[in-house]
Amino acid sequence: MPMVKEDHCAVIQNDETKFIVANAYFPNDQKQGIAFAKQMYSKVLELQTEYPEHVIFCAGDMNICLSSNENFMSDFIRNNNKVAELSDAYRSVHA
Repeated sequence: MPMVKEDHCAVIQNDETKFIVANAYFPNDQKQGIAFAKQMYSKVLELQTEYPEHVIFCAGDMNICLSSNENFMSDFIRNNNKVAELSDAYRSVHA
């Protein structure tokens, strides 16, 4: 199965499977976390444009409570997830 690795992402495909896998470990510092998120989401959007038929998985540790509405970082991640059309697997099942 051919694989292309770029930054924190890998494109995996064969005749039957087409995936983009993104691995994220956000820094605990909010300023560094936002810089990391901007880089990661830019790469995800770039790969989605380059490989529109691929399914994307983004996993890792974002070091934030996404259900918090009082934190700029959680809003930033939720908004970028909407733009990239990513959803939280747990919340998709348990909402």
